[in-house]
Amino acid sequence: MNGNKEGLKLQAIIIGAGTAIPAINHSPASVFLQSTDFSALLDVGPGTFSKLPIYGIDTLLLKYIFVSHLHPDHTLDLVTYFMIHNYAYEKTSNPPLNLIGCIGLEQFLSQIMKQFPDISFPINSMNIREVANDKFNLGDVRVCTTLSDHTERSISFRFDFNDKSLVYTSDCVYSARLEKLCNKADILISECSFPDEWPTNDHMNAQKLGVMAENAQVKKLFVTHRYPPASDVNLEAQIKKYYSGPIRIAQDGDYIKLK
Repeated sequence: MNGNKEGLKLQAIIIGAGTAIPAINHSPASVFLQSTDFSALLDVGPGTFSKLPIYGIDTLLLKYIFVSHLHPDHTLDLVTYFMIHNYAYEKTSNPPLNLIGCIGLEQFLSQIMKQFPDISFPINSMNIREVANDKFNLGDVRVCTTLSDHTERSISFRFDFNDKSLVYTSDCVYSARLEKLCNKADILISECSFPDEWPTNDHMNAQKLGVMAENAQVKKLFVTHRYPPASDVNLEAQIKKYYSGPIRIAQDGDYIKLK
């Protein structure tokens, strides 16, 4: 994964396609995203870092970790990340880590570290940035965020690499601003916790996701974060009632490449 990336515009790997509920090939949430000099994890659910070597990803060379919200199935491996750095004394020249996430992230990290007094923050500098409805550049990458309404401060992310775009909703609720964030995205990685018409006020169901993806004219949809009710039905068929584009019910290890 750290090899020759000449000509590559964007690639992603679904590290964790699932929820906190144990399921084969559906680990807690995480996505690896890479383009030229940009490398990032989107959420770090438990077990994320133990899986990175499978894909040839060097944890210590990551430049960014994006945190959508502060629920444990999206954040628990932050502690693992700090512990990895504590035991990697020989690699003091690694790039500083940039943590970008929802409002409250910095306080959350401070509280976590108080529970683990034998673990310290990385020796190298670590930058923490809290965002809500924001737009900013990270080198050649344009990042847009919007509140996702799963919690009061949860956020979804859009990454634009030249003429290619990827949206990662994480846990979310259908809204006009989220639909706008997804507008004409090449790839939409979205949760779909529940089947069609399942009542929910803090997640997506098949109907809401399908309608949003269709209205936003998304080019391809990857579906993640399914709770058992959504895994027990033909979720792809349900979403197709509302969305006319290609759908992939994601599993751990799915590769996404755009050139």
